[in-house]
Amino acid sequence: METVGDLLKSGKLAAALDAVTARVKAAPSDLESRWLLSELLVASGQTDRADQQLDALMNLEPRASVTAVPVRQLLRAEAARRQFFDEGRMPELIDGADDAIRARLQAFVMLRAGDRGGAGRIVEQAEKDRPALAGRMGDRAFTDFRDLDDITAGVFEVLTRTGKYYWIPMNRVDAIEFKPAERPLDFVWREAHIIVRDAFEADVHLPAVYGSLQGCDDSSRLGQRTDWLGGDGEAVVGVGRRLFLLDGEETVDMMDLQSLTFG
Repeated sequence: METVGDLLKSGKLAAALDAVTARVKAAPSDLESRWLLSELLVASGQTDRADQQLDALMNLEPRASVTAVPVRQLLRAEAARRQFFDEGRMPELIDGADDAIRARLQAFVMLRAGDRGGAGRIVEQAEKDRPALAGRMGDRAFTDFRDLDDITAGVFEVLTRTGKYYWIPMNRVDAIEFKPAERPLDFVWREAHIIVRDAFEADVHLPAVYGSLQGCDDSSRLGQRTDWLGGDGEAVVGVGRRLFLLDGEETVDMMDLQSLTFG
């Protein structure tokens, strides 16, 4: 019989959810199983159910609020993120939208309206206008860095522990230190410490899985692969694990990042 860990490694999120749900029903006071269930519900996009499990967890063990409350705030931030991708609600911006962000947002609106070619023309021009972003990945220097997704190419998506969903321009970030991934939730939201120039410094979470859910299956939700939507002349968006482009040619998996410094 496959363990929950085996099921997750095989990309069988639904089966893992069923197994952990059965475990919680059999032992409702099993805090570890209930916590794991909340993590898998987040991975599956069921944020309301995840929040209910965290509420039950705190009722069973009030001391669990130390870890559960910050996650509940992240769930609120993720809900705002889902509203952006599903409904077009604006993300939080630290100093309003500059020309680069306005262009990407306009392209996203056109994508939602089904105009992939129009969105493609906008992101093509936005990419021409985007200045190269130099920095270091660990000890390695690079001359340019961007997200491979055309909509979020020049920003970091950030979830805060105050329940906010931000788009932060990469050129406003001084440094990011990523914490090691240890639990299933870490492969959905990557915990990190970020320093944003002339704005704030905080422990935050960066979504490790793209926001588009079109054609998204269990392995995509778990970030075990990346697919791309869009052809020649169209805006290209990712489904699954987030990837970055280094120096215009090398693909970097978000889960492989340990530290980034810019400037």
